[in-house]
Amino acid sequence: MKYLVWLLVDLLSMGGNQQELVIHRIEQQPWPVAEAVEVAWCESRLLPTAYNVNAGHSTDKGIFQINDFYWESEYPELYKDVYTIDANIEMAYLIYQRMGGWNPWVCAPK
Repeated sequence: MKYLVWLLVDLLSMGGNQQELVIHRIEQQPWPVAEAVEVAWCESRLLPTAYNVNAGHSTDKGIFQINDFYWESEYPELYKDVYTIDANIEMAYLIYQRMGGWNPWVCAPK
């Protein structure tokens, strides 16, 4: 919940057009929307171009910081567009569904 408060503050201060689109797309998946927004906010601040290199040299990409080591080979057609809003959110939902929740994410709700 604390991330949602910061998200609202950020949206108000920056205009938030891209963030609004991301949230709209997140709302289209049948998962707990508030949790999904909180995870995406914590992982990337809802930025489709977010990028992180991990200690083992794998990379986390996009809104939900999809890890290339684990997920590129599982969803290659979506992964080629991992930096797009729709592909990243669709992959995140598939991972969420496959793994039974938020466990794969560092920012998993407690």
